[in-house]
Amino acid sequence: MKKYLLAIVLFIALVSNVSCTKATNKYDFPITREIVEHVLNDKNLEWSIAEEKTGGFQSSFIMKVDEDEYGRSDIGITAILESIGNDDERYLSAQIIYPNTYSSTQIREQQVENLPLLIDIATELYGINGSSRSIFNEFVKYSDGNIDYENNGLLWEYKVKDTHVLLRMSSLSKGVMHRKLAVFIMNDISYEKYKAGTTPSQ
Repeated sequence: MKKYLLAIVLFIALVSNVSCTKATNKYDFPITREIVEHVLNDKNLEWSIAEEKTGGFQSSFIMKVDEDEYGRSDIGITAILESIGNDDERYLSAQIIYPNTYSSTQIREQQVENLPLLIDIATELYGINGSSRSIFNEFVKYSDGNIDYENNGLLWEYKVKDTHVLLRMSSLSKGVMHRKLAVFIMNDISYEKYKAGTTPSQ
């Protein structure tokens, strides 16, 4: 997609800079508030955790940019991180939900920045940030000129060794309850549960 060309240049610069200065971390799952805040701060993001749920083998964090928007999914962008981790499963989802007040044009403009950012955050939290550039490039090659996601939505799947990566873009139609961008990363066992519809936030 031509609209992603600038994002590609910025993303390559970002990943190149990070790869020269920081080794890949493999965080324990489920991820904790401290890990989320560390990664967000490291990327100079002004997202604040508005709601947190942890228990058992799962964790969930809802984030907003403006504290005045806490609890309001209809105002401003909402970001959500969810994870599952135990002896068998390793699952992460990173999502951005756009308010219905946003026009399709606003969302398209936001996607250029948010797509590489979300991939970067998700791969770092999962522990495969060395693959973030290749994931982004493969998605751009797949989607370039071939996908009308604005009307039909999109679900793209990719595999990095034994790790499954899925990228979902919802339709931009006003009739869709939650217009969102989402990245899912998971191991084989979590992937089977995802396909069976037993994983959260699909």
